[in-house]
Amino acid sequence: MTTTELPRAGGRPGAARTALALVILAQAAMLALPAAVYLWKYPDLPNALSLALSLGFFCAIFTLVRPVWLQVLIGLPILLLNMVEIVHIVAFGGLISLGAVEAVFYVDPMEAREFATEHAGLFLLGGLVVAFFCVLAWFKKKLDDLRLGQRLMIGSAALLVPFGLLTAELIAFGSERDIYLPTRILEHYTAYLGVNPLTHTISGFAATLASQDELLRLKAERDRFSFKARREAGRPAEEVYIVVIGESSRRRNWSLFGYKRPTNPLLGATPGLIAFSDALSPASTTGRSLPLSLSFAT
Repeated sequence: MTTTELPRAGGRPGAARTALALVILAQAAMLALPAAVYLWKYPDLPNALSLALSLGFFCAIFTLVRPVWLQVLIGLPILLLNMVEIVHIVAFGGLISLGAVEAVFYVDPMEAREFATEHAGLFLLGGLVVAFFCVLAWFKKKLDDLRLGQRLMIGSAALLVPFGLLTAELIAFGSERDIYLPTRILEHYTAYLGVNPLTHTISGFAATLASQDELLRLKAERDRFSFKARREAGRPAEEVYIVVIGESSRRRNWSLFGYKRPTNPLLGATPGLIAFSDALSPASTTGRSLPLSLSFAT
C-alpha cells in the first residue's frame, strides 16, 4: 500500500462501500441544503419529496463522477449559489427569483456590505461547508472502485425514484407554493447570462403543475372580492387619492412601522393615512416590481 492509498475499512469491501455511500450522501446533502431549509420553513409532502429529489439528483451526479477536480468543479459553484438561495429563503421566506439574482449583480456596495454583515453567520457557515466538501471529494475518490454498470444503476435509481414520486404527487394534488428543484438557482443564473438551460423544462413542468390549482383559486378569490366602497353624501363629484409607495426604502426604517426614530413625522401626523402593515413586493427590482404592484399582471 502506498502512502496515497486509504485502506478499506476493516479490510472488508462491504464496509468500504458503506463508507463510500455515506461520503456521496454527505456531498449530496450539502448541495441540497436549500431544499432542506425550505422544507424546515414550509413542512409539507411536496417539499419533502423535493428534498428527496435534490438528494437523489446530486447522489446520481457524484456516483458517476470520480476525479476530485471534476467533483469540485461541479460542487463549488452550486455551493456558492446555494448560499444566496438559503439567505433568500431565511431572510424573505421564499425561493430566489431571476429578479433577485439580477439584484445581486446591481446592488449598491454599501447595501451589499450591510446585508453580508447582517447574515455573516450564514456566510461563514457556507465557507466551512465549501472546505468540508473539498475534503469529502478527496475521500470519495480514494474509496470509489465502482464499475460503470454499477454507477449507472445506482445513479438512475437515485434520480428516477424521487422524481417519479414528486411528479405523481404534483399531478395528483398540486402544491400551495413553489417547489424547490436542484436546478432552480442554476437556471436563474444562466438565464441572467442569456443562456436558455436545458433543465428549464424540468423546473417549468414542476412549477406549472405546482401553480395551476393555486392560480385558479386566486382568480376565483379575486373575482369574488370587493372593497364595498361607497361615496359619502356631500363629497365632490371628483376625488383625488394619493398612493405613496416606499418602493426603494426599507419598511424596517419607517417609524410608521415601529422604528424607534421619528423618520416619518409628517406622514404619522397626516389624518386619514392608511399604512399597509402586511404587504410584500412582488419582485426584487424596481423595473419588475412597480408594473406588477400597479396592475393585475402576474
